[in-house]
Amino acid sequence: MAKILIAEDSGFQRTIIKRIITRLGHEAVEAKTGREALRQIEDEQPDLILLDMLMPDIDGLQVLKVLKSKHLQTPVIVITADVQETTRKRCEEAGVREIIYKPVDEDKLSSALKKVLE
Repeated sequence: MAKILIAEDSGFQRTIIKRIITRLGHEAVEAKTGREALRQIEDEQPDLILLDMLMPDIDGLQVLKVLKSKHLQTPVIVITADVQETTRKRCEEAGVREIIYKPVDEDKLSSALKKVLE
């Protein structure tokens, strides 16, 4: 069982993702904003971060920059509706392990979690 941080501003999306994660036997920790995600990363020390790119206050790319500057090695899976090639490249450059496009599909999320957590 892994502790997974869900950093997503949409309550609806967080609920869907949390259901999938808990059904797969993992523990879910939630954050609604980028700043809250950074606090939760320090406080909860998750095994994996599911990170939305578009959040209030600090966006996903800024969160990734902070993680990199602190030399944190927590694996990140980005969950986004932004399908632009530039966003994908920025995520890859920041060390993102997987990108899942919204709407979240249970099979894709399950597969990405297995791949990253192994």
